[in-house]
Amino acid sequence: MIVLVLKPQRLSDELKQTLEGAGFELSTTSGAPDVVLFDRSHDLPGLRGRFPEAWLVELGDVDAPALLDADDTWLPQDRELGRRVRVAVQRTQLKQEAQLYREMVETSPAGFFRTEHSRLTFVNESFWRMLEYEDSSTLLGQDVVAQYADPGDWQGLIDTLKDQRRVKAFEITAVTSAGRHRRLLLSANRAGDTVVGSLVDVTQVKRVEADLRASEELIERLLDGVPGGVVFVGLDGSVGMGNAEAQRILGLSYDELTQRYVTDFSTVTLREDGSPLPAEEYPVSQALLTGREQPPMVIGVRTPDGELSWAVFKAVPVRDPETGEHTGALVTILDITARKRAEENVQRSENRYRELVERSPDPISIVVKGKIAFANRTALGLVRANAASDVIGRSVFDFFDPARREALNHRSLEILDGASLAPFEERLLRLDGTVGWVELSATAVTFEGERALFVSSRDITARRDAENRLRRYEAQMQHTQKLESLGILAGGIAHDFNNLLVAIVGNADLARLRLGNTSPALECLDRIQAAAQRATDLTNQMLAYSGKSRFVVTEVDLSQLVAEMSELLGSVISKRATLHRDLAEGLPAVEADPTQLGQVVMNLITNASDALEGSEGDVFVSTRLVDVDRGFLQQTYLDEGLPEGRYVCLEVRDTGCGMDETTRSKIFDPFFTTKATGRGLGLAATLGIVRGHRGAMRIDTEIGSGTLFRIYFPCSNAPSSRAPSYATSIPPKAMAGAGILVVDDEAPLLEVLREQLAGMGFRVLTAESQQQTLELLARTESMVDVALVDVSLASGGEGRLLRQLIDIAPRLPIVLTSGYTEHEMRERVGGPLDQVVGYLQKPYTHATLKRALGRALR
Repeated sequence: MIVLVLKPQRLSDELKQTLEGAGFELSTTSGAPDVVLFDRSHDLPGLRGRFPEAWLVELGDVDAPALLDADDTWLPQDRELGRRVRVAVQRTQLKQEAQLYREMVETSPAGFFRTEHSRLTFVNESFWRMLEYEDSSTLLGQDVVAQYADPGDWQGLIDTLKDQRRVKAFEITAVTSAGRHRRLLLSANRAGDTVVGSLVDVTQVKRVEADLRASEELIERLLDGVPGGVVFVGLDGSVGMGNAEAQRILGLSYDELTQRYVTDFSTVTLREDGSPLPAEEYPVSQALLTGREQPPMVIGVRTPDGELSWAVFKAVPVRDPETGEHTGALVTILDITARKRAEENVQRSENRYRELVERSPDPISIVVKGKIAFANRTALGLVRANAASDVIGRSVFDFFDPARREALNHRSLEILDGASLAPFEERLLRLDGTVGWVELSATAVTFEGERALFVSSRDITARRDAENRLRRYEAQMQHTQKLESLGILAGGIAHDFNNLLVAIVGNADLARLRLGNTSPALECLDRIQAAAQRATDLTNQMLAYSGKSRFVVTEVDLSQLVAEMSELLGSVISKRATLHRDLAEGLPAVEADPTQLGQVVMNLITNASDALEGSEGDVFVSTRLVDVDRGFLQQTYLDEGLPEGRYVCLEVRDTGCGMDETTRSKIFDPFFTTKATGRGLGLAATLGIVRGHRGAMRIDTEIGSGTLFRIYFPCSNAPSSRAPSYATSIPPKAMAGAGILVVDDEAPLLEVLREQLAGMGFRVLTAESQQQTLELLARTESMVDVALVDVSLASGGEGRLLRQLIDIAPRLPIVLTSGYTEHEMRERVGGPLDQVVGYLQKPYTHATLKRALGRALR
């Protein structure tokens, strides 16, 4: 506190020290002192004007060294001065305090007021601003009750003040000048009819509190409305809250739940396998420990009433939004008890179903996204799998023909889209390399949460094999019938042609005998006989196709036969073709006509050479010994109950153009050819020769890859040898005067024979029918030395004509003639007969006829 001393000389040093010791600051120049010490020499009004805020104290005639004694009492000589100074000091302090309080009131955010008899006599700025007035003037003098939304609030305040004289934080609702309501906290003191108080605006606080309560209620409703339980756990593991669903799942009330710690549940929790689950493994424990979100875990909880609930627990850490500090963890609980029980029921049902499926006699599999996800034991056996691991996870298309992959995939997609398809058949590729057939039916199902195909199969391999065998048998029967029909046709044509050729050749021979050696017509006869010979060759090939050609059977070494033909074979193939031979040694012999076998080899080699179509290429011919069974023989041409066993195989392969199926199906038809100059009899004759030797044939061919012919001949039990030539030289005997009966239904042929035989010296009798023959022989039996009989007449009526001839003339030698072979002639007349001394195949020459009759007359 500053004391201005206008007459410093009036103060002694002791007085100065005393004042300074009392806390006064003495000054002689301060412009704003708190106390001014003056004497009577100063102008008091002037001082009042200079120092309006200071206390003025007049110094009397005192000059004491001290104002106070030790007991803080004024000394008598200084009593007046001390009183004056004290009063000045107190007044200054009060003034300062009043100013301080005024400033505090004016600057306080609280609204201060004073009322006298309920009327406002003072308000600070915060008060009138709080009530939305422009200044205090409008409020001063007003009845304070007008500021209350509820006048009863003021009366309640007055009543309270009467009893207590003071209230604190009394909540009221005031009305602002704008008509808005504000929530205020009023604190006041009463002294008589005067009330002094303050107001604090808590409108926003109340609004925030209301919003907070609404939010809490909303959160509570939301938490109670969510399908899962929600629990908050503090850092110490205590449960802070839990919604109604959490209480239900855990079987606890809110109070019971919030009084527990996480560790309290360790005795009632289980893993999915039924083993106890300790608390430290809970997701919430790990979230509290690591501060990281934890993956879901399925936990079983035994409730206090003994029920076992299953739920998915997931925990996430909770952090303070401002500081980021870890404050606890939020646990979500999803009740899956019903789902778990349903899954158990489904699992039991699936187990029963799986057992039924596993024991099903039909192969069953499930396919997901093209891969096998399940296969029962029968299905494993179907594909020759040792274990499920051999097929699970593999593409289902691995077990079917690759060429069918796209079609099968399309069918699968159709079924998955809901289409209903009829069962279908597919070729099955087994794991052991074998091939089978299955009938498949499939439906769309859901397997382990994914769309899948439920595939039921039936092994139809045996049925397909039987059907294939039946089809092959039917095809073979049709082919056999076709061959037989064509053979009969070819044989008949050959027989008729041979009859014609006998007439042609016979007339040519007669003409040659009648002409001299110098006749210019001999050249024409040569051309006629050459043409007749070519016609004879054609008819022989037709007979070979029909299986009725002449066979001279002997034991033949096939490798030796092919080796002996090497030079001839080399001359018939194309110059741009290379012939390769691989002939096995020491092969068993085959019973065959070597000439006919040679024709087979020649035909096949020629055909292979032609397949090269003039290009460079290779022709391979080989022989080997093979063992064949019935299954193999059934896949060959000409399988007519051939026995199993050892066969000698002739193979001819080329690297030529190959054949398509249409061509392959016709190659054995007579007169079918793909060559511009071919006659279409080579392979037809080959087939007939093989048939006549009780052999079989197999053909493998592919366009652009060549053709392989395999011919199989049954082995002979005798050692191989080469028979002498069929033609033997028999010296003719005299025929002059001998009688001969010629029986044939071809009149032109009879005319030729009559002239030829007459030229040989025979007495010739002819007959054109069975009846004529019998009648003629009965009349002339003693005149006939030999008979030349056509088989077609001799075998008529089951061979009765021949037997009747024998009955009439038991010692008559008979020569049979026909366009067929000797073997065929024997069969037609019912076997060998003693009286039949010769067989003459048409067409024959004059010389051949003469030799045959000469042998008959021997």
